[in-house]
Amino acid sequence: MTLLSNDQVVYLARIVVRWTRRHTGRSLVLHRWVAGADRRSGQPLVYRRCPRRLPGRHGWFIATSGGQVFQAGPSKQMNWITTGGSGSITPAGTRGNSADAMNGNAVYYTTHKIITLGGTPDYQDSYATDKAYTIEITSGTPHVKQVGSMNNARTFANSVVLPNGEDLTVGGENYGVPFSDATRS
Repeated sequence: MTLLSNDQVVYLARIVVRWTRRHTGRSLVLHRWVAGADRRSGQPLVYRRCPRRLPGRHGWFIATSGGQVFQAGPSKQMNWITTGGSGSITPAGTRGNSADAMNGNAVYYTTHKIITLGGTPDYQDSYATDKAYTIEITSGTPHVKQVGSMNNARTFANSVVLPNGEDLTVGGENYGVPFSDATRS
């Protein structure tokens, strides 16, 4: 876990950087190592005094009040991350009956409410899902509800909430093949 103020820059070589802005104005940065003498296994780590593993890649992180960050996925295991002191990770249960949803999306669409869409059970070479779930995080135990399905199963897509409250998901693939235009039908 790396906490940055607004004027700091990360100069270390990294990939798969995920970050979220905290209520204090600082950013929580989670990353994977790619270079250096202390080369890591490639698993996501939370850095402080003691590294901790987080499930999944390309995490879906939502900053909440009190120095906490909610990890909505992409693994089905959700977590609360505390950024103060030495930091901590507390399991928050699973995302309903959802499988892992690698390369899917999570959108924070209103106060304490997240919608997750699409993804695949494996990072690549697997079929996408069309499932959508809402997660309400008003208490320590998230409330998860499957809310329907997209018209098409998608992975590697982009999602945004429109001003009228509807979610728009565009692009992506129905079969996960990263960094390629080759897809399956």
